[in-house]
Amino acid sequence: MKVPKPKQTYIKLSGLIFLFLGAIVIGLAFFLPRLLDVNAYRDEIVASLQKSLNRTVSFSRGEFSMDPGPSFVFDTVVVKEPDGGSTFLAAERITVHLALLPLLNKRIVLREISLEGAEAQLIRTSDGKLNIDDLLQARPGALPIKLKKVLVRKGILHWRDMNVAQTGFTADVTNLHLSLDNLSAGHKGSFKLSCELPAPSGAAGSISLSGTAKLPSGAVSLMETELNADTDIKQVDAGRFWPYYGRFIPFANPGGRFDLATSFKGKAREFAAKGRFRANGAAVTWPTVFHATVAPRSLQIDYTMKLTGALLDIPSLELGTDGFRIKGSLQVHDYAGKDPRIVARASTPATFRYEDVRTYVPYGIIPTDTSDYIEHKIKSGIFKLDTGVLDGRVSQIAHMERGDNSNTLLIRGPVEKAVLSYGPKAPAFNTIKGVIELKGKNFNLIGMTGMFGTSPFKLQGSITEYNTDKTSDYPIRMEITPRGPEVAWLARIAGASKLEFGGNSSLVLNGGGHYSAYRLSGDWELKQAAYTFPGAVRKPAGTPNHLAFNSTIRAGETRLNSLTY
Repeated sequence: MKVPKPKQTYIKLSGLIFLFLGAIVIGLAFFLPRLLDVNAYRDEIVASLQKSLNRTVSFSRGEFSMDPGPSFVFDTVVVKEPDGGSTFLAAERITVHLALLPLLNKRIVLREISLEGAEAQLIRTSDGKLNIDDLLQARPGALPIKLKKVLVRKGILHWRDMNVAQTGFTADVTNLHLSLDNLSAGHKGSFKLSCELPAPSGAAGSISLSGTAKLPSGAVSLMETELNADTDIKQVDAGRFWPYYGRFIPFANPGGRFDLATSFKGKAREFAAKGRFRANGAAVTWPTVFHATVAPRSLQIDYTMKLTGALLDIPSLELGTDGFRIKGSLQVHDYAGKDPRIVARASTPATFRYEDVRTYVPYGIIPTDTSDYIEHKIKSGIFKLDTGVLDGRVSQIAHMERGDNSNTLLIRGPVEKAVLSYGPKAPAFNTIKGVIELKGKNFNLIGMTGMFGTSPFKLQGSITEYNTDKTSDYPIRMEITPRGPEVAWLARIAGASKLEFGGNSSLVLNGGGHYSAYRLSGDWELKQAAYTFPGAVRKPAGTPNHLAFNSTIRAGETRLNSLTY
């Protein structure tokens, strides 16, 4: 007698059960859509939706489908505003994919809701309330609904804000494609968005956003949301949303278009980001700072940044515009405190022409005498920033004239081929070369060489107490080899226009004091020079000759204190 093998029996029985259940599922998928006519329950569906949304709801046709799972399809859906007048939402088709098993536990789980050709109105009234505020509030007695995925295809969003301006503000988002997957409190989900922003004129801008997000659970603020996202914004009108941030900016809408490509990882208060900002066609008019409209053809900023609880760290920052590029870093310590510390470093990788950047010089925040000198006397030059350091508290930077606060700033760099002009009748200082330094309280000219007209010179000079509230001094030492044209110019000023000068000579000038009473002395070795003045003097080359003088220069007059000839 053989003993039966129960294991095979169990396998056969379980196989029959699964086969039976599969047949039932296939049968339901085939026959249920034909047995269930959604339109027959139109009144019940509409009444339930209107009660839940507190809005009038209508649709032209509905159907039930089991492909790829249980779902309801509604065509030509219209949802009105609570007053029954204007339309809140209109969609060509809304498809709802439902998970059946959670219903046994009185839970509604929507696997997916898809809106095609949807057009919605989002409105903020003058008192700051949104037309969707009531939809965001929990309703007592309602079944808990869990939504796993939302899809929007070819959508349009109309935004109208009566709170930001007296005349109101409107903007549209078109060609909207949105995907939200498992975005719920306490869970990590993904999102993807792309849309277009029509501009008042010209082509529309575009926005693309994708990544993951973990929303906080419970009563935790949404500021604790963890994001890992990439954003790509192209050719968006820079002033399109000016009513929202224009009041924080001290100049008028600059216009133009901008691009932004950036990545973001972290929370609002602690994150890392990296990106590139590019603007073109913008024009900044800010007469109290810039004496001309700043209108670069293009502007690009590349950055890497990190934010923690006490530090904003931008270790890499690069700005490039027409003929100018600067690289650096920025740290803001204790940025949320009353007196943050700013540490900024900058340098230019290459030289730049003063003529290309002169409109970017902020003359309005530079002391009047210095800004007037830079704006009207410097005509051209090739510059480079080797060292630029700003390190100090905001209170120190705002008042560099006090105490040792001026030590927070250091600027140093070479210059070559510079030209200074003191008027059309005076010889120009040209081919100037040397080092410019702003260090502590002094503005220094180091190892300067050049030509005064056709006369070569060397110069060392400073402006002491440059950015303090104390009286400035202007010490200078200049060695020059005067040539005939420049001597003739000086002679005409002195009323000796008939003086004829030639040969070589050496003049050393030393100056000091404030410009209101500037002391200037000179020693002029004239042995190798030859000069004549009709009826007075004829001096041949090789004859020993020396001239020394001491003078005081004031506004409108020059006093000769001593003269030795």
